[in-house]
Amino acid sequence: MKSKLLFPLLMLITLSVFNCKKPSDKVTKTPVDSLISSTAHTKTGVENLLLTAYGLLDGTYNGQPGVSWETGSDNWLYGSVDGGDAYRGSNVSDQTDATAMDHYMPLPTNNWLDPKWQVNIQGIRYSNAVLSEIPLVKAESLSAADAAEIKAEAHFLHGFFELELAKMWHNVPFIDETVPYENGYKDVANGGPIWTKIEGDFTAAMNALPATQPAIGRATIVLQIDGTLGRTTGSHGGREAQSAGAVDARLK
Repeated sequence: MKSKLLFPLLMLITLSVFNCKKPSDKVTKTPVDSLISSTAHTKTGVENLLLTAYGLLDGTYNGQPGVSWETGSDNWLYGSVDGGDAYRGSNVSDQTDATAMDHYMPLPTNNWLDPKWQVNIQGIRYSNAVLSEIPLVKAESLSAADAAEIKAEAHFLHGFFELELAKMWHNVPFIDETVPYENGYKDVANGGPIWTKIEGDFTAAMNALPATQPAIGRATIVLQIDGTLGRTTGSHGGREAQSAGAVDARLK
């Protein structure tokens, strides 16, 4: 008799435990980019991420899809050849995908396009990783002044890579550090023109960049004002290609 009563009692207790759980008890976590989880939360760690982002300014990296002349930020094909300043050369059967670009007739399957996109997405990813890493660095490792400068450089780089995409595809997603790095950002929607957001990146950089840098090639306020911001503003009038040339010229 006791066993007959005990079994329903245990069932009642079990059901009560499960029913007491609320949806709010569930723990939801934003996916963390492996770049963050594998980086030491120190000044050296965040600067290593920053220098990697700088390394992508030429539009190439080891293990990238495609080859360097398809993705380079000199934009030889997309700017010089398409603009009439250069000729693809060779013969009609060589680099047929480049010929399609030259004739303004590329298909979505064109082998030049995806590598160009992926390289700049990597630049955006590393720039965002810098911005996400800065708050995690211990105060004794990174001064407030250094943090502000590194943040400014990351905004400059982020703006550059977004500009590279916008020149090519116009209404592209604006992917900042609040967007989780999942599936290569492929699920991020594009919500319209992003020119003002790119300007926001450059303005944030301009407000904190130094006039000089101890390392050659790092962004300064002189480069920012003379080379990028004014030209990007001009892109609202349809001069996206002009803004591209200005940025590339100042970075060489």
